Amino acid sequence: MGGTGPPRSPRRRPAGRPPRASPARGRRGPRGPSGSPRRLPRTSFPGRRSWRRGCTPRAPARSRRTASRRRCTPSAGRRCQSWPSERPHSTSSFGRAKPHPAAGVPAEPMGAIRVLVLIPDSTRKRAGSTAGVTGPSVSEALPPGDLARLVELRTKVAAAAELAPGPDVDPAARGKVDLLSAYLRYDGNMYRHIPPEAWESRTAGVEVAIVSALYGLVLSREPIRTYGFSMAENLPGLGTLHGWWQEGGLPEVLAALVKGARPERIVDLLSLEYRKAVDGYRDAVKAPVEAIDFPGLGRASQPRRGEAVAEVLRGKR
Repeated sequence: MGGTGPPRSPRRRPAGRPPRASPARGRRGPRGPSGSPRRLPRTSFPGRRSWRRGCTPRAPARSRRTASRRRCTPSAGRRCQSWPSERPHSTSSFGRAKPHPAAGVPAEPMGAIRVLVLIPDSTRKRAGSTAGVTGPSVSEALPPGDLARLVELRTKVAAAAELAPGPDVDPAARGKVDLLSAYLRYDGNMYRHIPPEAWESRTAGVEVAIVSALYGLVLSREPIRTYGFSMAENLPGLGTLHGWWQEGGLPEVLAALVKGARPERIVDLLSLEYRKAVDGYRDAVKAPVEAIDFPGLGRASQPRRGEAVAEVLRGKR
């Protein structure tokens, strides 16, 4: 117990091999003036990082980024599940990623509509687009003849405004344009007073048809482009748009939409110029029409109009 064995013979190093440096102490450098070997700093190790006792070297930056995209599940064998680096999203005017605009808005079949709301479009529009956006369209309720008439009128307005061709105006046209759901695209005072949750959690059986200076009629979730004019303005060769649309047959197209949708009632929240554009449709429909006006308010009526739309969407009106 108290005795010591024979001394161990030191391990022999092959001839020509330099002594191994200790990472904790640094490697030996050339001898200094006093004859003792100098210690080189730890950072002088080529190809190695400084480290502390008990810590493991950090992985390269690329490996860390790759690892952040993988998540291990507690399943048998601890297999790792890879997650995509990008998710489908749309970009708002503020540049932030947002979910698909129409993802939380359940689509109503045209035959299941109980209340049809009529509202105007707005001159101010929000920029942006969503790839692959879809939504209920007026074409689902229009007979072929009325749909062909609407497409012809849209094409003439787009040509007068020198807009690029696209399938949103003419389904047979080839062209790429930025599209966004109509209720997200329009950004006027009326639309700003309709809370997003009113659109996304609307009461079942409520649909909104928008009278548009470019499209004539679009549904609220229908994908549309941006354009810079309203029914009160003039276009070369067409004149005042609300009169041109009325003479071109927009009242008959709206009546055909109502007949196809068969709503129990219609809530008319159109402003003066837009009501002129569809003047005459009431004579051709059987559903009762409730026209809501805000006399004497002028442009100040737009916030009140938006609040009324929100009440109908929530089923409170």
